[in-house]
Amino acid sequence: SEAKKLTAKQVEDIYNTKVVSVGPETELGDIANIMSEQKVHTLPMVDDGKMVGVIGKLDLIRAML
Repeated sequence: SEAKKLTAKQVEDIYNTKVVSVGPETELGDIANIMSEQKVHTLPMVDDGKMVGVIGKLDLIRAML
């Protein structure tokens, strides 16, 4: 809950265990849909089982302009 996040003392108090990630070939529209549906502002990018970057909403806006 939001109240729990505000009073958290450590990351372990608020972290999410259900991580959603995308790959380098994921379409920008699909990334936007995932962010909207999952209510997240950033997504880790994973390639061959390794995290290679992070994409955020601002990145999407820049790419679509």
